[in-house]
Amino acid sequence: MRITFITLFPELIKPWLGFGPIRAAAEAGSLRVSFLNPKHYARTPKDTDDYPFGGGPGMVLRPEPLIRAITDATQDEPGLVLVASARGRVLCQEWIRELSLQQHIVVVCGRYKDIDERVLRWADGEFSAGDFVVSGGEGPGIILMDAIARLLPGALGDQDSAKDDSFEEGILGHPSYTKPREYLGLSVPDVLLSGDHRAIARWRRRKALLYTLRQRPDLLVKKWPGSDELELLRESLKEEKNRGRLNKGP
Repeated sequence: MRITFITLFPELIKPWLGFGPIRAAAEAGSLRVSFLNPKHYARTPKDTDDYPFGGGPGMVLRPEPLIRAITDATQDEPGLVLVASARGRVLCQEWIRELSLQQHIVVVCGRYKDIDERVLRWADGEFSAGDFVVSGGEGPGIILMDAIARLLPGALGDQDSAKDDSFEEGILGHPSYTKPREYLGLSVPDVLLSGDHRAIARWRRRKALLYTLRQRPDLLVKKWPGSDELELLRESLKEEKNRGRLNKGP
């Protein structure tokens, strides 16, 4: 997998290459990251943005440097061109899995008010990190890269650990505990110390379904639980009601 960032500020992204799954995937040869700066494709470094036609506040990135950079990025190695934009499709785990199968992704990072609309003629789509606005596309680009890197060979110490992540099966992940067994009067659930792997798996599934119902019920609408999962959910709701914790945080 190769990711090419087209950005005015590559220094915002480069530090992330030295940490975590991104670094591990790169060292394993599963991920290559490169950068192209629109300044190098402009007549002068100051010719990367200008005032918007029609008036209004802010500056707009000019089309010529961006389109030249996209053309250069895909000339020798064709790739999927995605523009980071608040108007774009919101990233989700299902889409991330699809993107992780690509050979080359070109991420165009906007800045200032917007990019010239004509640039989208050279793009395959737009993506967003959520329903909010940030100062540029570098942040969402880092999120995209990190999410993809986790799914690449060699990125995680145990590649199976990603299978338990939130959203991998359309629901949120289960709660986790580690040492000490008791802290400030709060104890690790007995089932996790039992050594009964079937009971542990059942408990984790119950909690994952309950968390999803509390925090993201919209996910259950998209992936309606089967009869077995509904039974697990009923067990969790009954248990929580008996403990007086229904509608409270995890």
